[in-house]
Amino acid sequence: MIAPDDGTITCQSEATNVIYTTNQERFPGWQTIETHFKAFLPSHSHNLWRQMMSDFGVEQCLHARFEQLSLGQKNRVNLIRYLFQDDAVLIMDESLANVDESMREKIILLIKQQFSSKCFIYISHHVREVCKFCDQIMVLRPPHKTPQVYHLSGQNYIFEKTLDSNTLKQNMLEIVHAT
Repeated sequence: MIAPDDGTITCQSEATNVIYTTNQERFPGWQTIETHFKAFLPSHSHNLWRQMMSDFGVEQCLHARFEQLSLGQKNRVNLIRYLFQDDAVLIMDESLANVDESMREKIILLIKQQFSSKCFIYISHHVREVCKFCDQIMVLRPPHKTPQVYHLSGQNYIFEKTLDSNTLKQNMLEIVHAT
């Protein structure tokens, strides 16, 4: 509903799959998490998803059914499933809701490291997290504000990179004042 100011969107590959994930996804209720992953993923991916289950703090959920998990566990398991989809762009709409801050940060860093060739659009209300981990930030504003989309650059923090705390604070202030 927001008209673009200018610009183009280009894709370097022929892949045009876009996947959208929220924090309300569901797995089949008749299978355990492990059974679902084994049936859905090619065998060459099994070691990586098992490692991700451990890294995301949900390894103990392998033998449980999806409805038996907490909201945070569901979101982490669901995100792992989407990371293995054949997509060019993954839109993560509050995909890490109900996950504590330190685990969210760990997951974001691991995703950036393991899936560095994928494009992620990360939608979140966690201002610090967005400023710290995202490359480009777009703040969507109410219709009566001009411009309706406020753009700024984030820190795009990854492992072994220095975080500029002053820029982080400045970006957070800009976002708060833009809304």
